[in-house]
Amino acid sequence: MSSDVIRANVEVHSRMVEVYAKEPHFRPENQAKVRGILADLRTRAKGGKLLDLGCGTGFIINLARDLFDEIHGLDVTPAMLEKIDTSRGNITLHNTNAERLPFGDGVFDVVTGYAFLHHLEDFRPVLREAFRVLKPGGLFTGSDSTMSFRFRLYHIMDTCVPIDPPKFEARLQNAGFVDAHVEALPNYRTFKFNARKPS
Repeated sequence: MSSDVIRANVEVHSRMVEVYAKEPHFRPENQAKVRGILADLRTRAKGGKLLDLGCGTGFIINLARDLFDEIHGLDVTPAMLEKIDTSRGNITLHNTNAERLPFGDGVFDVVTGYAFLHHLEDFRPVLREAFRVLKPGGLFTGSDSTMSFRFRLYHIMDTCVPIDPPKFEARLQNAGFVDAHVEALPNYRTFKFNARKPS
């Protein structure tokens, strides 16, 4: 991602940090749904190491903190990372971008990307990096919004490159994933995905 794009994302999200918890995905019913997904992931994962890409103020981290043994959150916006409670001792935060992850190969059991990929100029390097840092058999899951006028207006000041869900499954496969599944949720103008690194 270019430094101008990163700078724009950091600027916009630094301004949003105080109102971010009022976003729709923080509604209790959505948190319960995502918590259930994370609990299911933990039972299917071979181990307890989670990486959350574009973690923001810690939506996924907060829901997963007692499910996973070790959690790493990654975001380019320091103001967002400052809102995350790391006192439990199993959470490490990284202020960097996701195109070149600061981890070796085969480190994580689960990688998540929740409402994050549309902030990237090109998400394909991030898919390759998620694949690289997953252990064999590791799981990659997340969701994102699809294009709408309201969504584009909401992101008028930062990067917004909505993903075409019908093409995303092939993008996951091109990155090396198997068992890739993408489900469009038109009532919510979102989609969810999951895939696995071959064992």
